[in-house]
Amino acid sequence: MQIAIAAHSSPPVDPKTEAMAREFLKELHSQCPTATLLLGGYWGGS
Repeated sequence: MQIAIAAHSSPPVDPKTEAMAREFLKELHSQCPTATLLLGGYWGGS
């Protein structure tokens, strides 16, 4: 299984949102330990 995630260079998220993302990744790993995460996005300047 491959999961693609798009990211951007905005300021860090609030602690609640970060905790939810971490919980998602832990649950994903427990249910599908061979999943591959593909990260892409934009880290540009002005």
